Amino acid sequence: KKYYPEASCESCHGESRWSDIEFDHARTTFELLGAHKRQSCRACHFSKNPDGSTTQQFSGFGNQCTACHKDVHHGQFDHEGATDCTLCHAFEKWTAEKFDHDKARFRLDGAHEKVACKECHKRIQNGDATYILYKTEKLKCEDCHK
Repeated sequence: KKYYPEASCESCHGESRWSDIEFDHARTTFELLGAHKRQSCRACHFSKNPDGSTTQQFSGFGNQCTACHKDVHHGQFDHEGATDCTLCHAFEKWTAEKFDHDKARFRLDGAHEKVACKECHKRIQNGDATYILYKTEKLKCEDCHK
């Protein structure tokens, strides 16, 4: 009812052209930021069923990235059952530009600053899934230096 006042289609759609949609997503619990702004409404709110029909859904998605996107880190960054991807990622390029190794469990200093990420963070094959192991337990000198 909040986003469909008086059961009026005109609360979102234009009267002259149905495809003219005026909806302020910032009024919801999921403001569109970065690359999400460039998606069509249909990209998120319409899905194809196995029988070829289309289903529309405008509520019940949740605010977690994993409600729509696959967790490519395989739960490594879950905290109390949820992952806040925005701690490391920005919405535009989705690179980990917000990640700061100085705030991680293993701070990079000295010669460690020059070591390539892949030297410590190895690619893991787990069944059909391949991912990078970021949460390594190698935190002591002797874990890497013999």
